[in-house]
Amino acid sequence: MQGPHRTTSTMLTADALAARWDVHVKTILGAIRAGRLTAIRFGRIYRIPLAAVQALEAQGGPLTCEQVPAIAGSDEG
Repeated sequence: MQGPHRTTSTMLTADALAARWDVHVKTILGAIRAGRLTAIRFGRIYRIPLAAVQALEAQGGPLTCEQVPAIAGSDEG
């Protein structure tokens, strides 16, 4: 476990990735819904493959809220 967020060696939670990139979890969820970030959905919970995170970081770094569609008012997640 890293910090207060559970991770495995190959998957991250949306919360863990938000903490890693220092963004709000809604930014991560918006990126997933927009198709900019690969994730696997288990019911209402997303798991993001570490390989997808590292690939995006290698392409220029983490996402910012300006790079994903506005999701204000969204209560999904």
